[in-house]
Amino acid sequence: MRRFFLFFLIALLPAMSFGQDYEPLLKEGKTWKYTHNKPFSEDYYDFSLVVRGDTTINDLTYKKIYDVSTGAYQYALREDEKRVYCVFQTKDTPQLIYDFGKEAGEIVSEVADKDGKTIVRVVAVDAIKYGDRLLRRMEVVEEYLENDQVIGSSNGIWIEGLGSSCGLVSPVQLPGNYNTFHSCWVGNEMLGENELFVAKAQEYFPEGTKWTEIRLDTLKYDSWYSKVGDEWVPNFETIEYYVQGEYVEKEWDDDLNTFKKVYTNGPEWTDSLTLLLWEGSFNGDDKCVLATIPPIIGFDGSSYLLFPGNAYQFGWSIGTIVEFEDITSSNATAIFPPGTFDFGTIDEIKEGDFGGASSLSYADVNGVRIIQGIGVTTWNDGECLFGPVEPYQARTFFQEESEEDRHYRSMLVHFERNGEVLYDVWPEKGTISGMKSVSEVETPIANTLYDLQGRRVMGPPTKGLYIQNGKKVIVK
Repeated sequence: MRRFFLFFLIALLPAMSFGQDYEPLLKEGKTWKYTHNKPFSEDYYDFSLVVRGDTTINDLTYKKIYDVSTGAYQYALREDEKRVYCVFQTKDTPQLIYDFGKEAGEIVSEVADKDGKTIVRVVAVDAIKYGDRLLRRMEVVEEYLENDQVIGSSNGIWIEGLGSSCGLVSPVQLPGNYNTFHSCWVGNEMLGENELFVAKAQEYFPEGTKWTEIRLDTLKYDSWYSKVGDEWVPNFETIEYYVQGEYVEKEWDDDLNTFKKVYTNGPEWTDSLTLLLWEGSFNGDDKCVLATIPPIIGFDGSSYLLFPGNAYQFGWSIGTIVEFEDITSSNATAIFPPGTFDFGTIDEIKEGDFGGASSLSYADVNGVRIIQGIGVTTWNDGECLFGPVEPYQARTFFQEESEEDRHYRSMLVHFERNGEVLYDVWPEKGTISGMKSVSEVETPIANTLYDLQGRRVMGPPTKGLYIQNGKKVIVK
């Protein structure tokens, strides 16, 4: 599988401080190597740029940049503190290309014209180590606005001392005009290479990630809670998920053969292997999360792994169509791809507090709320986060349910990653959320214990206060 892509850092990464000297971009003899893909063509060529000599423009000293192969002068660059300016022609106004001192969320530049304006801002910042140096790496986005509405955007990665992933004076990747960074040199010393830009993708579901979903059987209940006497008793089942270990499909391409195992604990099962997840760049889309079910046994007794469905692509921007795939729609294998659907188009990206340690980015798309880096928050199916790839249906793969039989509604209520709570939102007691209230006879199974957050207690309870049959009980 060809992996020709740019890596975009997750927008949720916090800004970092760097106790080191700034690595300057411009130095005599410094050389950059790139590949250029011709617009609207599969043709490409390699080229190199070098810093060679000084020039004075408006009483300020600039470094001259030449094409190595042709010897042709290209433009002049000036570095002022952590800002880099470019002059293409001597009489041109200097253009700000980089500001390596900006933090996540800050605007680098804003340029207005008669049609609108263009804003470059920093999305995320982190640090990478190369040799004995620690370099600042930044994700930036360039947004194009008309009447204060974003009509398009482009992304890029900057690394101090190396420049942009898209070309020395191309801070973002322009549609139809693609440059790819290969390496940067001074003499025989390589200062950086492509892997610093094309890096391991952000892990959204690393080892130890866990989350909780609640599931309502809508044939039995019309609301998450029922009021019994003075108490609100939960009608829902609670399912815990956790990521632990890996599964390797040895027959598949090395780029797509290592999956993370997801186990569940539910009302009638414990430590059940339910899902396999893969994360990375897939079919040109960065920040993808693919999902499939554990291998199934075919009629010939052999084990088969269904080709994963594309559950999420978290590299969002305004105008992005958010797609997902159904892994069971065509008895998918590595040869036959799954069916593709979409949530819709992102019109606005918002920030919100969801009970966790930090604010999260999210989008509301056609009535579905999607948390960036996590997934959907409610789904009309037996699962929530991975309901779109329908693992609930896949668990009974050879006894498929009809749409009318799929009568569950699921909600994400808790999510933890790397030991940090990111999401903790439970349905409010007394809130119907569009469903009529239920009668007292439809309350959950008698004598079932629930904790004070409304979660069903699985197994022997520990000491503490619980709810049973609508009343508070103490377990000693």
